[in-house]
Amino acid sequence: MKMKKANAVITLISMFLFLLHMIYNVLAFMMGFYNPVLSKIFGFSLLFLIALHAVMSIVIVAVFHDSKTIKYKKKNMRTLFQRITAGIMVLLLPLHIFEIPLLQKTRGIFLFSLLQSVKFIFYSAVLFHVALSLTNAFVTLGWMEDRRKKNRIDRALLITAVILVVVLGVFFTVKFTGFLSD
Repeated sequence: MKMKKANAVITLISMFLFLLHMIYNVLAFMMGFYNPVLSKIFGFSLLFLIALHAVMSIVIVAVFHDSKTIKYKKKNMRTLFQRITAGIMVLLLPLHIFEIPLLQKTRGIFLFSLLQSVKFIFYSAVLFHVALSLTNAFVTLGWMEDRRKKNRIDRALLITAVILVVVLGVFFTVKFTGFLSD
């Protein structure tokens, strides 16, 4: 199906732009240099591709499959988690985009705490969604056919996502407690 292959390509390009967006923002944070134009170029390009990916995914499920008959059995829990993480990302993306303006308007500790928690949940959802989706894109494009290899890579990606979420949690905890002590 051509639409699924196009969606897989968009997924991989989105993942690449996500990495660029993330790496730039981490380096900017560490080096103390931030160019909002460069960040927005990566961010809004990524936003466009994510929106396109989301619409195509919905069309693929709703039009090409009878979505009323899809059942999330044990073997299909991966798809359920992909959709849950996608839903979390869609709901929290506006807070991620408008985090800085929100913090600039209000300087309250409650809003800061809330946004830090939301950011942790958002980043965790992104990491798990990527970990759950990468090999599916490879299979759709015909780049990976060996089921055992796919399962090994899937496990490695999920373990990496869990480790990154723990590291992210530690980072947010240290950052937040450092903010409170200042």
